[in-house]
Amino acid sequence: RPGRPDLARQLALATHRHEHPLYAAALKGHVAVAEALLRADQRCLAATVAAVLTARADRDGFTALHAAVVGRRRRVLSHAVEWLREDDDRASAKKALDARNKYGSCALHLAARAGDPVLTRTLLDAGAALDVLDERGANPVDVCLEHARRTRASGAATLEVLEKAGGRPTARGARTRRRR
Repeated sequence: RPGRPDLARQLALATHRHEHPLYAAALKGHVAVAEALLRADQRCLAATVAAVLTARADRDGFTALHAAVVGRRRRVLSHAVEWLREDDDRASAKKALDARNKYGSCALHLAARAGDPVLTRTLLDAGAALDVLDERGANPVDVCLEHARRTRASGAATLEVLEKAGGRPTARGARTRRRR
């Protein structure tokens, strides 16, 4: 029932790391638990999926979408994207997709850093923005190039996905690319 503050408070309990249970379920790859928590929050708060996903961020601003990418939980991410598509409020869904943590990174930055082309493609297909800059002024293409240079990993598949979607490095990223 909407407006049950006691249940809403219980759902908002966080772990000792200040992680909401929805974040923890996404990080660990528990799709059914994440959906149950999301739907319960939706009912209690009378909110959209996007509002719940952004409201239930941890103290560093990591949302369930961030958690799914950090944990490399492809199933959770694809389900979360589907849940967002159910939202009638497209602007809120887009905001949740591009939500930034305290470092200015959105889920696409984290997918690019992970070098995972599947996570990257899932986010891009859902409408994630390629032009979002983190606190250092880097877009997801820059992050992918920097990570590949630092770790000596190729990141070629992820870079190809980003570039096919229209992503281009900023001037900062172009310098990184030349050094490779």
